[in-house]
Amino acid sequence: MTGKIQTSGSFLAGMAFAVILAIAPFQALPALNPADTVSSGLHNPDRSMAYDADAFTLGMNLQKAVSKSAALQYWESNYRLVGKSGEADPRIGFRFVEWAAGLPEPERFEIASEIFHNSLQSSFPEEYFEETRRQVRFTEPLLERNTRRKWHKLLDDRDEQLFTEIRTFWSRKNAIPSTDVNERLIEHWQRIHFARENFTENDETVYGTDERALIYVRFGPPDRHRRGTLSYNLSEIRNRLYDLVEVDRIHINQIYTLQMNIIQNFSPGWYEYWRYNRIDEEGPIIYIFGRPGGGGKFQLLDSLEEFIPPSGYRSVVIGDRGTRSALRAGYFLQMMIYNEVSTLDEYFGQRLMEYERRWNQVIFQSNQDGQWLGDLLSPNRAANDMRRMQDRAPESVSDIERNVMQYPIYHREYRFIDAEEGPVSLLLMNPSPEIVAVTDMLHEQLRDGATGYQLKQGFNIYKDDERVERNTSSVNRGPDEITVADASVYTAETVRSSDEDVEIEVFSELYVRPGRGPGQLQSNALIGMNRKWTRMQEPLTDNGNLLMSDLVPGSTGRFSVPVRSVEMGVLSGKSVPLSESIQIYFEVYNLQKDEQSGEYRYSITYQLEPQRRRSWIPWRRSSHEVSLSWDAASYHPKDYQFFDVDLTHASSGDHILRIQLEDLASGQTSEREIEIELVEPGD
Repeated sequence: MTGKIQTSGSFLAGMAFAVILAIAPFQALPALNPADTVSSGLHNPDRSMAYDADAFTLGMNLQKAVSKSAALQYWESNYRLVGKSGEADPRIGFRFVEWAAGLPEPERFEIASEIFHNSLQSSFPEEYFEETRRQVRFTEPLLERNTRRKWHKLLDDRDEQLFTEIRTFWSRKNAIPSTDVNERLIEHWQRIHFARENFTENDETVYGTDERALIYVRFGPPDRHRRGTLSYNLSEIRNRLYDLVEVDRIHINQIYTLQMNIIQNFSPGWYEYWRYNRIDEEGPIIYIFGRPGGGGKFQLLDSLEEFIPPSGYRSVVIGDRGTRSALRAGYFLQMMIYNEVSTLDEYFGQRLMEYERRWNQVIFQSNQDGQWLGDLLSPNRAANDMRRMQDRAPESVSDIERNVMQYPIYHREYRFIDAEEGPVSLLLMNPSPEIVAVTDMLHEQLRDGATGYQLKQGFNIYKDDERVERNTSSVNRGPDEITVADASVYTAETVRSSDEDVEIEVFSELYVRPGRGPGQLQSNALIGMNRKWTRMQEPLTDNGNLLMSDLVPGSTGRFSVPVRSVEMGVLSGKSVPLSESIQIYFEVYNLQKDEQSGEYRYSITYQLEPQRRRSWIPWRRSSHEVSLSWDAASYHPKDYQFFDVDLTHASSGDHILRIQLEDLASGQTSEREIEIELVEPGD
C-alpha cells in the first residue's frame, strides 16, 4: 500500500473538501474545520465510500492554498481517524513536525512528536525517497561521520531500516524524558526556521542559508558574539616598523614606503565572532565567520588569517626573498589583526602574546630570524589550532542541556524471581547530593514568584527502539526545603525482565514550581537534570535448582527505602564507612523440603575478604577476613534473608563480600558476591 487509504465517508468527505480547497481561488476559501466538514459523514454511515487519495499530497496542496496550520489540522484529523490502521507515511511525519515547530502553537508539539515517531514505521517505496533524502540532509549536521555514511547508504538502498535509524536518533536526543514532547526534535526545526529568517547572506547550505546556520542548528545561539570590520591599524604597523629601525634593519625614511607596501596586501573584511562557553568541559569553543576582503562568499573561516590574501604571505617587506632575514607583509598584518581583536577573547589575546614573544626574539636577538617567526604565523598552523579547538565540540547540544545544572544520578538494578510474573528487576534511582548546587539558581527564580520546586525522576523502558513503559514519580518541596536530604528521594520500581534487547533511560529532573501551582510545569522551569541510558541485565534463569537473587547492599547509616520485603538503607555506590554496618538483602528460590521436619532448611555463610591491604598506613587497622555461618529454615520453597555484616574487626580498603548457600535437603549450593569499599569515617 503506497499512500492509498480506504476508510469511512466521514474521513473521505474531509479529504474531498481538502481537494476542493486546494484548487479553489485563495480569496474564496472559507475557514477550515475538518471536524465540521466531516460531521455529516459521522452521522450517515450509509454514505461511506472508498476514496483513492494520497494524504501527503492533499496536505501539501492544502498548505499552498490555505495555510500550514490548515494542513496540520487535516493531517492530525487524518491521523486520529486512521491511526495505525493505515499505511504509515514518513513524509507526513517529516513535514508535520517541521511546520508545527515554525508556528506559535506549542499545543501541537506533542501530537507532532507522536505523528513523527509513528510515521517512521513503513516500507520504503520510491515516492518516499525525496522527502526522506531531504530529512537526512537537514539532520546531517548533527550526525557523526560514520552515522552519516550509514544513513546515506540506507537511503541509496531504499532500506526501511533508515526509518528506524531516524526514529532511534531522535528518541535518544529527546531533551526531557518525562514528557511526550520530543523537545530536541522541535528545537531542531525551530533553529532551522530561525536560521532561514536571520542568516541570509547567501543560500549555499542545505537550509538555504549562509554557514552560520550550520553552527546554529547544532548548538543554538552563542553565549557571546560580536560583529565588526577588520580595518587598518596604522599605528600598530608603524610600531613594528620602528622596531626594525631600532635594530638598524631599516632606515626611518623607509617607514612610509614599507607601510604602504604592507597595506596593499590587505583589504578590510567584515567578520562575526561566536563563542560557546558551555558545550565542552575543556573550555570555550570559538567560530569565526566572515567575508574577507569585503567581497566573495560569507562563510565559516578556518582562522582570522583568511582575512590576509595569499599575496600577503608572499610579499617581502624587508630582506631578500629566500633569505633567513626576510620579513613578509603577512607578519605585520597578523599582528595588526590579533591586536585589534585581542580584547574580544582570551584565545586571540594568547596568540597576540605569543606573536609578541617571537617577534621580540627575532628582532632583538641576533640568533633568530624571520623564518622562525613564520613557523608560528603560517595560515595552516592558525587553521589547525582553531580546528583542534572546534573538534572538541559535540555533534549537537540542546539549549535545555546548556542552560540547566547537571547533577549525577545513581541507578542500580537487582534481579529477582516473582511467583506470578517470573523474572523481574528492581530498579532503584536517586539524585546525588550535588543536587544542592542547584539551589542558587532556584533562589534566583523564586524571587520571580515561584513557590518551590518539584523533583521528578523515573525511567523509560525501550524494546526494539520502541518505548513500552514509563514510570515517573515526583516530590514537591517548599522554597526553603532544598537540602542534602533530597538525595535520599529514591524511586524503587519492579519491572518484568525480558530475554529481548531492553534498554532503560533513567532520568532525574528538578523544576522550579510556578506560582500558579504544581502540575503545570513548563520546560523553561527546568533548572537541573540528568539522564543516562543502560541495558537491562539478562534475567535470572529459573531451572528448578537452588537459586539466589542478586545481592542488594545497604548500610545502617543510609536513608531507608522499601526493597521487596524489607526497608533498608541502600547504597548509591559501593562505599561503606567502617563506623556503620553493611546490610544485605537477597532472596532464595527452589528450596527442597526436609521430609522429617516439613521445613525448608539451608545454611548461609558470608565472607568479607580484603582485596587491597593498607597496613602501611599506621593509624588504620590491619586487614583480615570476616566470616560467619548459620542455619535457616522456612515453611516455603522461597525465602529471603536480611542481615547486618558487623565491621568491628574489618579494615579500610576494597573487599569482596561473598554469600554461599547450601540446601540441607538436596545438597545443592548457590553463591553470589559483590564488591564493597570500606572507608574510614570522614573519608
